[in-house]
Parts: sequence; C-alpha cells; structure tokens
Amino acid sequence: MAVDRMCRLIIVGVKRKQEGMERLLKEIVASECFEPLSLENALPPETKPFFKEDGGTSFEEAFSLLCKLHKLSGKEPSPRPVFSPEIASRLNFSLKKARLLERKMDQKLSEISELKRLVERFEHMRRHLRTLRYLDVDFEDLISLEGFSIKFGRILSMYFDRLIESVNDAPILVVDIERERESQWIMVFTLPRMQKEAESILQSIGFEEHTLPRAMLKGSVEEVYFRVSDEIKKLCLEIERKNIELREIFYKNRTFIYQLLDHLYVLRSVYRLQERVGFSESLFALSGWVPEREKKKIQRLFEWEKETLVIEEQPDTREVLEEKVPVRLSNHSFFRPFESLVKMYGLPSYWEVDPTPVVALTFLFMFGFMFGDVGHGAILALAGFVYYLKKRSDLGWVFGWAGLSSVLFGFLYGSFLGFESLLPALWVRPIEEISYLMGISVAIGVILLALGMGLGMFNLIRAGHWKKFLLGSSGLAAFAFYWLGVWLVFSYFRYGELPRPANLWLSLLVVLLVVIYLHEVFEASPSARREKAVESTFVLFDEIIRFLSNTLSFIRLAAFAINHAGIFLAFLSIAQMVQGGGAFSGVSRVLVIIFGNLLILGLEGLVVFIQALRLEFYELFSRFFAGRGRPFQPVTFREISTERR
Repeated sequence: MAVDRMCRLIIVGVKRKQEGMERLLKEIVASECFEPLSLENALPPETKPFFKEDGGTSFEEAFSLLCKLHKLSGKEPSPRPVFSPEIASRLNFSLKKARLLERKMDQKLSEISELKRLVERFEHMRRHLRTLRYLDVDFEDLISLEGFSIKFGRILSMYFDRLIESVNDAPILVVDIERERESQWIMVFTLPRMQKEAESILQSIGFEEHTLPRAMLKGSVEEVYFRVSDEIKKLCLEIERKNIELREIFYKNRTFIYQLLDHLYVLRSVYRLQERVGFSESLFALSGWVPEREKKKIQRLFEWEKETLVIEEQPDTREVLEEKVPVRLSNHSFFRPFESLVKMYGLPSYWEVDPTPVVALTFLFMFGFMFGDVGHGAILALAGFVYYLKKRSDLGWVFGWAGLSSVLFGFLYGSFLGFESLLPALWVRPIEEISYLMGISVAIGVILLALGMGLGMFNLIRAGHWKKFLLGSSGLAAFAFYWLGVWLVFSYFRYGELPRPANLWLSLLVVLLVVIYLHEVFEASPSARREKAVESTFVLFDEIIRFLSNTLSFIRLAAFAINHAGIFLAFLSIAQMVQGGGAFSGVSRVLVIIFGNLLILGLEGLVVFIQALRLEFYELFSRFFAGRGRPFQPVTFREISTERR
C-alpha cells in the first residue's frame, strides 16, 4: 500500500538545434515518467529572468488533417510514435502536399454527396410513381393539367397541421402522400391565380420541392417509373466509381500519409513538452516530476553529455501539505484493480496512506459476510472473471473476488443457492442466530473503525501534525475515548454493570472530552476563541454521535446476511403454495425457485455491493482519508491504437 515517492528533476543544458531538441524531447516523452512543471515554480527566483518558456508550434491542426485523410478514405487512423528524418527535413513541403490531398479528397466527397442527394430524390419519386404506374395516362399530361398548378415535395411533420389550417379557406388542395421519419411528403394542387399565395405559405413552413428533369417525364407513368429506376442505377454506379477514385487517391499516397501521420504523432507530444522548456540565449531548462524509482530513465539520457546538468530535488514540506506533488499509486497486481473503488471517492494526497489494500480486503470481507452463498458466489465469480478476461475490466476482477468471498462465507453459513439443508454450516446459520450475528457485526465495526482511526493517526504523523495526533478529534485522545467507551458499554451489557471503579472510568471519559475540546478552542487565534468555543461544542457533540452511528452502522452486515436467507425462504414458501394441474405443478415451482435465485443474484447482489461501498466511504474513509490528491500525468504518446493497418 504505497504512494510512489516523487522527485523533481531540473535539466539545464547547452541550447541545441531544433532537430536535436526534438529528438531529446521525444526520448523524454517515450519514457512515460515525466510530468513537466512550469519553470515559474521550478527555478530559483534569481535565475527566472534568464529563461523564457517557448510557446512552441502546435501540430494538433496538422495531425487532425492527417486523421481526416484516413477517415475520408473510410479508414480509422492508427499512428505509431515513429520519428522520420526524411519527413523532418521537408516538413513544410509534406504539409502542403497533405493539404492538396485533402482538397482532392474533399472534392470527390462533395461529388459523392451530391450524387447521393440525387439518388434520394429519385428514390422518393419512384416510391410515389409505384402507386400510379398502371394508370394508362401520360405522366407529363398528369402534372400539366390545365387550370391547375401542382407541386410535389416534403415538409417537417410538425408543420403539416399548420399547413392544413393555412389553406382551409383557400382553393388549395393538399394531398398527404407518405410520412417518413420527421418528414411529410405532400402534393399541393392550386389554381393559377392562387399560385403566389400558395408558394408564400409553403415557403413559410420550409417546403422542399422535388422535381424531375422534363426529359424524364415523357410517356406513360409506367415508362417514367422505369426511366427513374434506370437513372437510380446509373447514379449508384457513378457513386461507386467516385468512391473507388477517392480510395485510389489515399492508397497511391499511402506510404507518405502513414509516415507523416506517425511523424506528427511524435511532434504533437514533443511540442506539448516543449511548451514547458525555457530558453535563454545559450541554454535550455526543463523541470518536472518523476517517480523516484524511474528517475534513472531520464538521467540515462544525459549521462554521456558533459554540457547538460540534471539536478534532483525532493519535494519540500510545503509542497507536500499543499498537495502540489502529483500522486501515482503502486500496488500489488492483486490489489491494483481495487484502486478504481478508491478513485470513486478520490485519490490520496501525497502525504496520505494509500487505502487500496485495506479497501480490497475489507470490501471483500464485508461483501462475503452479507452475501454468503456457495452457488450465488460461484456464479458471480465466474461472470466476473470471464468479464475481466474479455474486457480487462477492473470491475470484473472486483466482482470475481467478491464472488469467491461469497463462496467462502456460503460454506460458513451452509447456504447453496438459498437452500440451507444441502450443506452443513461450518460456523453459523444467519437466520437461526440473529442476535449473535448482530453482536459479531458490531464487533467487526469496532475493529474496522479502530483501524481507520489508526490510519488517520499515521497520516497525522506523516504530515507532522503532532498536536492533532495527540489531542485532536482524530488523534490519540479520541482513539482512547472511543475504546474506553466501547469497553464500558460492552461491560455494562455483558455483566449488567460498569467496571469498577466506575466513577474513575467515567471521569476519564470526561477528561478526554475536555482535552479534545480545549485543543480545538486553543488552536484558534485569541480573537476567534469565543466563536470557536461555541463551534467546538457542537462539533464535539457531533463527533460523539458519529462514533455511535458509525459503529452501529455495521449492523447492516448481519441484516443483509439474514435478509439473504429470508428472501429465499419467501420464494420457497411461494413455490410450495403454487397449485397447478398435473405435471405443471412441479414445473411452476421450479420456475419460482429459478426466478427467486435470479432476483437475489441480480438485485440483492447489487444492493450488497453498494452497501459495502457505503461502509467503506462513510464509516471508514471519514476517519483517515481526505482523497484530494492530484494524479500524476506524464507526457506520453496518447492515441487509441498503435497497431498498423
């Protein structure tokens, strides 16, 4: 359970040519262990006037251009961090060539889009011609009826009622032809003298008119139908030809595009880092956080360079307490997936203990305690580990081990798929020993809260808060108050009286409270002590209530263990009451049992998962964990995939 120790490296060396800086920074980025710092925060005040950070050149736009070329051809970009000297020597020329390819491909794409729009228009016309194709009438005569003006097209469906209301009192006929998603296809008949008014109404609701070339409208409706169908086939062939031409542009230049994409992939990360490099007339300076165990990766880059100096500094107390030092967790492979549970709450600060192993072990224990069943646990473990192997998901790993914990407690409870008569109970059957299990739950709560308080005191020691460690509401005085209170309550319920001499122990409880109270008051400035005295009274009362509520909150461990058995008993009773004819009676009962097990596995399993997290976050974390850490974010080559096409 560790937060990686960090050190700050300051690299100062002789200024080199741009190509040399790019190669050097590429190596630093490739190490994936360097988080750059602003020189304002890294260099001594007397040296700051000599160095200025370089804004650098952003290659994001150029990189996006190369990604666009891939997507125009229908491929997903998959860059690799490969630095090309050939591309570097003629980068401007390469970018101009890339923009020329973009224009060519954009032109082809525009032509394809126009053809697709034509196909869409003809498809709609053909669909409507299909209903009229067997009429023995000339289509051109049909749409050129004397005394009528005919328009065909579509509007948004939401405007159809408004159109009908607008033409209600006018000699305009609207024929509803077909609804298509959010559009309505219509045909509008109007007298010539009303044509302008009709066009004004249609224009106000966004009417989109569709027409065909006059040459296609000669002949019968059936002839026009087949003519439109032939035109659609020609357009589709033309679209396919244009797509082939588009891909040809890409594949003829494929090697160049791949090399330039890879090179820009490197440069965009390099220049993100170069933005933090400071330059003087003859020197460069760069500073950043590096995990102590990986600092040699950076030092090795400069070990043969006499003109470059690498200075190592440890974070000072101020930086640690102000949470300016980044945090990277380092856990055993078993515990690492449980970091995701911790990060739901927050990342530990640099001076805090990493709670991941504690969370992993206590979470699994509490989950199994509340959801102990051999059958349900085995199903959950199998599903979790299969999901982990397929998706490499932390959640799958957590559920897999939670399932195994359920299996272990299932043997202790003698429960298999809800049945408690198939296995012997190695410890206790929850439904039969309710009071005993509740007492055990409270005892577990006392131990876990004491563990949380111990970790909290350890954090105070690491941060150097010795007064808080000894006298504070999260320190040794509070720890002693809690354990003394637990002992007195236990003795009273166990023996019916307080241990003797009772007055001494009660007086000691009061003294501990007074010590904590006075510490809180005298920590404030003299002018604020009166207000602090009133505030501390309520804070101290709240702390006592929290001790009680946090401890009793662990009763839910027993409650859900009993609930697990109780729910299945309810389904078992329902199954026994099921009445049916003949063989169907047995089938119905089996279905009730299966449904009950599925409900318990899904619904109760989810609730228990949430309850275990709640006990971690609200009862344990409140005792020792602030979770305000800043994640370590090294510069890296970041992209979706590095697999070549």
